[in-house]
Amino acid sequence: MSSNVIDFDAFRAEQKNEPKTLRIGGVDYELPASLPAAIAIDAIRLKEQMGDDDAVPITELNSIGESVFGPETWRAVIVKHRLGVEEMGDLFKMVLERYTGNGDGPLEGTD
Repeated sequence: MSSNVIDFDAFRAEQKNEPKTLRIGGVDYELPASLPAAIAIDAIRLKEQMGDDDAVPITELNSIGESVFGPETWRAVIVKHRLGVEEMGDLFKMVLERYTGNGDGPLEGTD
């Protein structure tokens, strides 16, 4: 391989990141091994646009859910488990805390 090629595929393969698991209603859902960049960018944007006490709009919560789970799985999670709006926020807080290491929420596995 040419020394001018940056092989990010090889880099990713060497990282050995383990996926995370979310359990809700007795069903396990696999989450990505690392936080999708789109979510981090959206979180920064929201933080800049909103005050500390502002509620995150439901459309933004839905977008985050689709980014983490994929649209079909996210829809199944909210419908099958009858996830409420407040619970969506709590779920994302737990997931983000696990990815960032700022909490020990009840997600399986350790970082």
